Amino acid sequence: MNENPYTNKDVPRLNLQRERIRVLMLDGQFRTLKEISAATGDPEASVSAQLRHLTKKQYGGYTKNRIHKDGTGTWYYQILETGFLFSTKSISADVSAHI
Repeated sequence: MNENPYTNKDVPRLNLQRERIRVLMLDGQFRTLKEISAATGDPEASVSAQLRHLTKKQYGGYTKNRIHKDGTGTWYYQILETGFLFSTKSISADVSAHI
């Protein structure tokens, strides 16, 4: 039995989706799932899954940071090259006030 839920047609689509998200996020800026979705055209659930994949070794092993903006329930995500833990200079003034 094949455990892979994706067909051969899905693999190129998902690879391109992950690459769009990776390219956008490597600027080190914090963004919400909604902002990433709007910038890439990919659904928020897919963005969330791809951010998770980017932390896996086979997809680059990137560092994923997230911060919670108090009072709104909104999470902001950041992807950094492997070896970097956190970059505060890329946090917007609005978000950094809540760290």
